[in-house]
Amino acid sequence: MDCLHSLNDATSNFIMSQQRNQKLRPKGRRFTTEDKILALSILKQSGRCYRYLSQIFSLPSRRTLTTLLSKVRFNPGINTHIFAQLKKTVTKMTGSSKYCVLMFDEISLQPGLQYNQKNDCIEGLVDFGGSERSVGFADHALVFMLKGIYKKWKQPICYTFCENATPKAHLVKLIKDIVRGVRLVGLHIVAIICDQGTTNVAAMNILLNDTRAYCLRNN
Repeated sequence: MDCLHSLNDATSNFIMSQQRNQKLRPKGRRFTTEDKILALSILKQSGRCYRYLSQIFSLPSRRTLTTLLSKVRFNPGINTHIFAQLKKTVTKMTGSSKYCVLMFDEISLQPGLQYNQKNDCIEGLVDFGGSERSVGFADHALVFMLKGIYKKWKQPICYTFCENATPKAHLVKLIKDIVRGVRLVGLHIVAIICDQGTTNVAAMNILLNDTRAYCLRNN
């Protein structure tokens, strides 16, 4: 066991986990939170790879990992705890790794309502986060994501639910709030990427005009 001291924490924890669980039946295996997080990172990289590795190593089941994910709060709109956790990660990043782009896009959804027993709320309504919910049926989801330029990383940062399309006023506010929050955690957004949808173009024009007016007022 002394040889484990020369390994990094992730490697030594994985070896210890295999020693504990290899001799046990699948339903009798117990995994630490660190074990589950490592397994989840592998699963998100490749589901096929995870299935293959599960035949060789003692890894948590997909159901166990899904249960772990369900405990992570990620509500529509701005999530302050997501930014707080991101800030901790950014402190460990090098200078060039902090440069990124902000991407956003809307995807179509099948309208429908579902009761979320855990959070005691109805899902499927128009929701821009916080108290900005309405009785409209959501048929689109707007997703924002950060992506590194020099280093390969990406992080979903915000999502909302809308009917037909996100109003340009809401879109402008979301972009401003996200850019402001991302700057506070220490990342540097150098570009915003989206398609040329009517609402997106209108929002970009509003942001350009606001920036132009600000620069004129402040010389």
